[in-house]
Amino acid sequence: MGNRKAMFASVFIVLLLGICLVPAFAEDNVATGQDTNASMAADQFNESELVTNEAMCVDNTFDSNASDSTDAVKPEKSKSVYDFASEHVDDLADGLYTFDSSVNSNYVLDVPGGTASAGRKLQLYSGNKTNAQVWRVSHDQNGFVVIASVKGCTLDVPGGSASNRNPVQLWSDNGTLAQRWIAIKEDDGSYTFISALNQSFAIDVAGGAAANGSAVQLYEANGTAAQRWVLTPAKTEQQQLDDRAAAHLADLPDGTYAVLASNDSFALKSASGSLSFDTFAYSWIQTFDVSTTSDGYRTIAIHGAGAVLDAAGGKDANGTKLQTYAANGTKTQKWIIEKDGERYRIVSGLNGQKVADVPGGSIASGAGLQLYSANGTAAQSFYFVDPTAVRSELDKLASDNREVVKDGDFAITAGPDLSRMVLDVVGGSASNGANVQIYQSNTTAAQRWRVSHDDDGYLTITNVKSGKALDVSAGSTSLGTNVQQYAACGDANYAQKWIAVPNGDGSVRLLSAVWQLRTLDVAGGSLNSQTNVQLYASNGTAAQRFTFIAANPASVDPCDDILKDKGWCVISPSSNASVAFDVAGGSLKNGGNVQTYSCNGTLSQLFKAEYRDGYYVLRNAGSGKVLDVAAGDVVPGTNVQQWDESPNDNQLFSVVANEDGSYSFINKGTGLMLAVSGSNLVAATAGDSVQTSFVFAEQEDLLSEGLYEIYPSANSSYVLDVTGASVDSGANVQLYASNGSFAQKWLLKKVDGAKNTYTFESVCSTNRLAVSGTNVCTMAPADVKAQQWVARIDSNGIEFLSADDQDLSLDVKGGNFASTSNVQVHSSNGSAAQRFRLRATSATIANGTYFIRMASRAGSVLDVSGGSHSDGANVQIWQNNDSGAQKWNFSRNGDGSYNIVNAASGKALDVKDGAASSGTNIQQWSRNGSAAQRWYIDYVPGGFKLSSALNGAFVIDASEGNNANGTNVALYASNDSGAQRFTFGATTYVQPLPADQQAMYNRAQWYNSNTEWLILTDTVGCRTGIFRGSRGNWRLWSFWQCAPGKNGSPTVLGEFSVYGKGISFGHGYTCWYYTQFYGDYLFHSQPCYTGTFNVKDHTMGRRASAGCIRLTTDHAKWIYDNIPYGTKVVNY
Repeated sequence: MGNRKAMFASVFIVLLLGICLVPAFAEDNVATGQDTNASMAADQFNESELVTNEAMCVDNTFDSNASDSTDAVKPEKSKSVYDFASEHVDDLADGLYTFDSSVNSNYVLDVPGGTASAGRKLQLYSGNKTNAQVWRVSHDQNGFVVIASVKGCTLDVPGGSASNRNPVQLWSDNGTLAQRWIAIKEDDGSYTFISALNQSFAIDVAGGAAANGSAVQLYEANGTAAQRWVLTPAKTEQQQLDDRAAAHLADLPDGTYAVLASNDSFALKSASGSLSFDTFAYSWIQTFDVSTTSDGYRTIAIHGAGAVLDAAGGKDANGTKLQTYAANGTKTQKWIIEKDGERYRIVSGLNGQKVADVPGGSIASGAGLQLYSANGTAAQSFYFVDPTAVRSELDKLASDNREVVKDGDFAITAGPDLSRMVLDVVGGSASNGANVQIYQSNTTAAQRWRVSHDDDGYLTITNVKSGKALDVSAGSTSLGTNVQQYAACGDANYAQKWIAVPNGDGSVRLLSAVWQLRTLDVAGGSLNSQTNVQLYASNGTAAQRFTFIAANPASVDPCDDILKDKGWCVISPSSNASVAFDVAGGSLKNGGNVQTYSCNGTLSQLFKAEYRDGYYVLRNAGSGKVLDVAAGDVVPGTNVQQWDESPNDNQLFSVVANEDGSYSFINKGTGLMLAVSGSNLVAATAGDSVQTSFVFAEQEDLLSEGLYEIYPSANSSYVLDVTGASVDSGANVQLYASNGSFAQKWLLKKVDGAKNTYTFESVCSTNRLAVSGTNVCTMAPADVKAQQWVARIDSNGIEFLSADDQDLSLDVKGGNFASTSNVQVHSSNGSAAQRFRLRATSATIANGTYFIRMASRAGSVLDVSGGSHSDGANVQIWQNNDSGAQKWNFSRNGDGSYNIVNAASGKALDVKDGAASSGTNIQQWSRNGSAAQRWYIDYVPGGFKLSSALNGAFVIDASEGNNANGTNVALYASNDSGAQRFTFGATTYVQPLPADQQAMYNRAQWYNSNTEWLILTDTVGCRTGIFRGSRGNWRLWSFWQCAPGKNGSPTVLGEFSVYGKGISFGHGYTCWYYTQFYGDYLFHSQPCYTGTFNVKDHTMGRRASAGCIRLTTDHAKWIYDNIPYGTKVVNY
């Protein structure tokens, strides 16, 4: 023991002397390149880059020398260090660990870049389970902990220097204390690692900062989290990979498989060592044998050959080509096949982070395979398909679903219920290869398919028109493979075999027998006509939903006459009585659509069920036509329309009485039920998306009140017309071509207390349609049956019976449908002359000029008092005298109101001071667009009412309903009295000419002209008039000032004719555009400065010329341009 102490003292002295003698050796150190201080300084800066080979050699020499000198001296062990190690030898068991920092357990001790070489400084890095983070912990014979990377080299203190911030590095194991540690287990289970060089120093995270790249160093022990480490048992990457292989052995049994890319269209095959994908075709050259190796990995070998799947060159770099190669048992040929949903990943036995991958994700024929980092994309996902099992599964599926679709002829619909899209051969072609699409159902044979089954239960679907089978082009399994028709190729051709798999809702998926993952599909999911049909991966969408509709449905049983007591009815869905069956737009044509619409009381919504040998037709009152399932189409969603009754089953319905009192209708021809889809009436199968039960509401009054034209059912061009638009009681009623006048419009009103009885009030007079003997006329309203009519409806229209004698019907005399044919009453005979229809109309007033007549006396009209043109002039009632003061111009505004302006004065009908109150005077006033000058006009029983836009509750009112001259007109609260009812009589108004124009106009009428033009000049009044027309019918076209000849050289008087023209003349002046009518007498422009249009003498309106008639240049040019030769000229 004493010797050991002596030796330790000697060593200490030698070391002390060495320190003192450093300066003496500085030059030697420089010479030998062994500057240890510089090396230590570099270490203290925690530089992370690798040291050079030269530096490694220096460190090695230093460590070796230190070790050698220690070993040579062999001092007595320091009790404190060795005993300390011995005390803690059991704190940590030998094994593989990760060192998790207590600063943040997500960060662990790590070899940068995963390269374990001497001099590599250590760091913290987020855990990734790589070998760079797995450490082998062991104890030496002295109880010290040795920490080595599983990738090689041992944890080491550079230069053997226990100093602050000296980085911890890797170094080749040399047994020195620089590579020895004491693991002290702390109370929280973590560990502090003390350097054997100096018990005062521990492994430390620089700055206590846990982040990727944080330096790991030696630092004085301080008990912080930066010096505590949680050790987690770990496995090497190879161990992890072995475990992974074992865990996934059961994912895929050994066997023979086709390896398909993720789109399941292309299968892997090998040729001359190269791997590539090609269209899957159940070929043995596309199969591989999967087997398990003794160490739990899989090999993938070409079926029946020795070559196996191999990573070229034994590399695991991204992009390494995969090939087939002779089996050699190396990791480069070992794989882990992992289940990934329905598909599999192929993981390399070289590196668990690398998997088989289709380069660029381009999955297509000819694509190869490579190794690439796992990324979860479809390019790294594969199907392993047992071809034998696939065929067995398909056979079983076909057998199990044999009864889903029976043999027979069908329309095959695509998509949801009521889509009306069916499988269709393009253009009805009979050719091989003709394309199949979806198309709106049209009942043609190109849309009918015959289903038959083979012995295994597979369907063959043959087009009825062409006799060719539904066929997968070339039998390909590729996504998007076209489906066509082709001649039957026998039982061995799976391209023409199908399996109908039920969806649970009556529809099916049509699986192709070429590949159970291929389904008949509407391309792009577009359920529109002319969309192509293809094969595609099953996806459960509507584009893969097909329904087989029997082309020849089962017969529909007849029903009893359960509706015999119902007359004309409104038919509504049982769930919504506010809407009713309705012929859209009141159409009278075959094919008119039938819908549901808000109840409105029109004949378009009135139907009657008529029994026909066990079935019903449903007739519309407005058109007389019956409901018809369009074209007798059996495809649900077929439109229901109206059509002339015929003996077709598509117009017949078997009626079922439901428990709730409603009724359902089953079409005899199609087996479909009458249904409401949205708001449209269709023929469909019962289901949640349609309403198939209906209720009847019988109507006592068949006609709705309103304004109508009344026309013969046989000819809608002619209507009932009051002859001459007469307002007289007793005015005759005739047939006349429809012209939209008030004489052809009638207000239909129900008669109180009388069932289905009506009056017709003429809009032109407010008189009623009435029977007078055998004639029909209009009569002043009275509560008499001669003015009342009873409606009776049949398939040909409405028969109007006189309430006074219901044996008499409204009748067009002789059945002559032409203008002026008389309307009468005649014994009911069912002829076309006694059948009419109503056409809804309105009493909108066309822009124009009208008398505003009192409805009670048409001869009394609104009149501007005294014919005044002044603002504020009173408006009154006056006997019609045809003056402008009684004529009013109506113009309709965008809001439906009217401006009413007196034709003579140009002033508007106006509410005085804009005061909407009873008694406010009505006057005329200059137009200002205000509400006081706007009027809403409506036809109501008894005539038109004119409501003020100021307040619609106030209307124009003749004082006390008096029709005497001078009766005042005022605004008054609406009370429906005759004082507030008016009619309108169309008229015209020509504004009077000024006196001089009127005098010339009167003179002109006596003259003839050889053309349609006539020119008169008043040489006294100095005016020229241009007229157009003919003798007695000349219209004043223009009226101009002129300058005729002065007294000394007067213009020639008399009648002349135009015979010459020229552009100009003059000396010292220029006159333009002359027209010659006698000798040197001309019409021409005012004299202008020579060669210009600058007027030299502006004199007009008095005698000033040398005998010619001067005009402005524009007027002279107009005559020059427009008046032809031979036109008469009269000067007076």
